[in-house]
Amino acid sequence: MMKRRTLTLALLMGFVLFIAACDGKKREKNRDKDDIEATTDDDDEDQDRYMAQLRKGAKEANATCPVSLGIMGEMVSMTMEDDVLVMRYDINEDLISVATMADDRQTMRDNAKVMLSNPTGAMRTLMELVIKAGAKMKVSFHGKESDAVASITLSADELEELLNNDVTPEEKLETAIASTKLQLPIHVAQGMDVVDLKQEGNNVIYVYVVDETMYSVDLFEQNKAQMKEAVMAELSAQGTVEKQFVQIVVNAGANLVYRYKGDNSGAFTDVTISNRELKNML
Repeated sequence: MMKRRTLTLALLMGFVLFIAACDGKKREKNRDKDDIEATTDDDDEDQDRYMAQLRKGAKEANATCPVSLGIMGEMVSMTMEDDVLVMRYDINEDLISVATMADDRQTMRDNAKVMLSNPTGAMRTLMELVIKAGAKMKVSFHGKESDAVASITLSADELEELLNNDVTPEEKLETAIASTKLQLPIHVAQGMDVVDLKQEGNNVIYVYVVDETMYSVDLFEQNKAQMKEAVMAELSAQGTVEKQFVQIVVNAGANLVYRYKGDNSGAFTDVTISNRELKNML
């Protein structure tokens, strides 16, 4: 089954990594805990102090890299370049086309801004620190198999605007779907490709086209219960970062549907995981 990775998941990994470093995993706990509290609570501190904290946090987070993102690739560094916090990811291009991302930078930028709107937790903490330091944030994706690079940079003013920007769960889901669709089709197994991701009513549907010389859609239908168990087991086994797409679906009140469609007959069977079932996995 295809692993769902979007821009927001990579960003989340960077934020969690940074906050983990700042929370004391590689720092002197008491002193630096006070530093982080001051960062989030004291708006009157000098900008240079915030920049120093940002540089220190980036350096310590970078020391934990590379960090695996599973089959997506890995986060290889978090560094400061002048006043820019740069998070670099090396991407497995069998799953994600960095060239496609680079060719549609505006969509990539718009998607990132929607996904970062009204953030919580680690995302919000890091964005607030970047803003108070008067810095910028850059996310850079590098193709492992090519020289393709796709990157976006957000200014402190843009990040501040996003902090309290009201984006509905439905809008976030729409953006996540649109971002993922840019990567399709994806070959996931012999005789099986993911060709579409769409929303129909309350259902978010992954469409798999299967080679009917290898697979029987009728057998899929007959074994739907077992297929559902397998899909749910894989979803449950995913890590926190990997489950963010599921969280987006849940927040929008939607279900996940895996549609297996014959390449010649057009016959299909749906494996549906309800919103309640998804919520119970999180």
